[in-house]
Amino acid sequence: MRLKRNYIFSFIMEILSGILTFILCLWFGDYGLAGIILFFAALFVTGIHIPDEREIHLLYKAGTWESILTVTIMAVVYLWFKEINWFHTLVALSAVTRGTAGLLFFTRE
Repeated sequence: MRLKRNYIFSFIMEILSGILTFILCLWFGDYGLAGIILFFAALFVTGIHIPDEREIHLLYKAGTWESILTVTIMAVVYLWFKEINWFHTLVALSAVTRGTAGLLFFTRE
């Protein structure tokens, strides 16, 4: 499997790092934010490149849906689940929603 420019691998690692970060933040508090290191490692492994037009379009589409889903879910968390740490949830949820949206768009098109 080629890892350079592999968006599917990158989005899967982003989902896993979001879930890991949320669980670690529940257990260890602020130190659990270290779980996001998995996301940065995936960025390093997949490499930096100049995307083509199709990839740019799909990344913008995934980013738009990530924003919509994250804001909607965070509004629910803020209004009805006040005992959950808002910042930890935001960091973990944004990674999960971006990974999920990116995975859906890159596997369908």
